[in-house]
Amino acid sequence: MKKVTNLSIANIRNIAGFERREDLDFTDDGNRFRGFEYRGMPITTLRADGETYLCIRVDYTQHSFTWNEWSETEEYLLCDEFNGVNDFDLDKLIENLEKVIDKVNELDEKASKEEVDTTWVELALAAEIEVAEKAIEDFKANFDWFNSESYVTKHYIDYAKSLQKMIDGVKNLDINSLSRREKVEFIERLEKYGYVKIAENDFYMNQLREAMNK
Repeated sequence: MKKVTNLSIANIRNIAGFERREDLDFTDDGNRFRGFEYRGMPITTLRADGETYLCIRVDYTQHSFTWNEWSETEEYLLCDEFNGVNDFDLDKLIENLEKVIDKVNELDEKASKEEVDTTWVELALAAEIEVAEKAIEDFKANFDWFNSESYVTKHYIDYAKSLQKMIDGVKNLDINSLSRREKVEFIERLEKYGYVKIAENDFYMNQLREAMNK
């Protein structure tokens, strides 16, 4: 057991796999977090007011699984075990890191062999395009152009053009070229929020509907 208050160049010097990562340093609310790495797994840490805030940063790595999938694992909880402690056992941190790395590799290997069915995503995107295009067409046909102030008209035209850009972006999206993670993230968003790229209550569509009610 080796109790420490924080990671430092001195206490990791003789431990294989550990490195200082200055490129991961960042400042948040005036506090300077420092970056480290263990066998390719990033770590950020801060010592402030007698407390250590250390996180294993799986979110800094490239992987094939989604954040939701990662958050359902037991190892997810290990990443923040030493986030807000007076001190910690360096050997236990290494043990946690090994478990996290093993689980990340396991999920990546499993994900790499999985075929993702995007049928419902593609159908949802087609429906989103249809609804958005109808909102623009209805605006063009029913907006009271003659009685509208020019500056008000310009605002609504800008909204219509912004919505059209979103539509074009969806039309140019090649689902098959996306990574496994991106495909699953689309599925997760559809299941949770009911849309993939353009929500039924999208700001621009709501503004165009409002324009026709004035």
